[in-house]
Amino acid sequence: MKRLLIFLLCMLPFSALAQQQLMTANKNGKLEIHIMLADNPDFIKQWFQTPPADAPKLKGTHTAVVDRRMTCAFILNGLKVDDKHHYEGIVSVKVIKPDGTVLFEQNDYAGVKATAPDRYKDFLGAYVMADPALDVVMEKKDDKGKYHIEAIVKDKNSDKTATDSYEFTLE
Repeated sequence: MKRLLIFLLCMLPFSALAQQQLMTANKNGKLEIHIMLADNPDFIKQWFQTPPADAPKLKGTHTAVVDRRMTCAFILNGLKVDDKHHYEGIVSVKVIKPDGTVLFEQNDYAGVKATAPDRYKDFLGAYVMADPALDVVMEKKDDKGKYHIEAIVKDKNSDKTATDSYEFTLE
């Protein structure tokens, strides 16, 4: 019985340049993952169409509406750059229901793999968005209450991991 429809978001083809969209990034090389949930999937287009100098203002949501698609993006920072300037991060994701049981879980769900600009020597000091995003659609029969999205990024070059969680409520 379906309680939550989750499917891959068909997104524009990603070029290495588009994946290197900048926001204000950390300068210390700490691996980070940030979950972004929005009820308007256009924020992904905005992310890729905004010049790096003009970081997009992304507005998230914490309230789910039945039968309304929400798009969940995974934004990464601090990935280790190897001697050939390559970086790679893999994201695993889990959606947890109000009663604490796992509704959806997928290891190695999304990722990013590209070549960093020469200015990044040890780590990627830019935010990149993992591909694909996750679409979440709540149905009438889903339990009301607080849901949690948990994500873990693994840096393939350093073997380090980072986690983030995001809470939304189905009222």
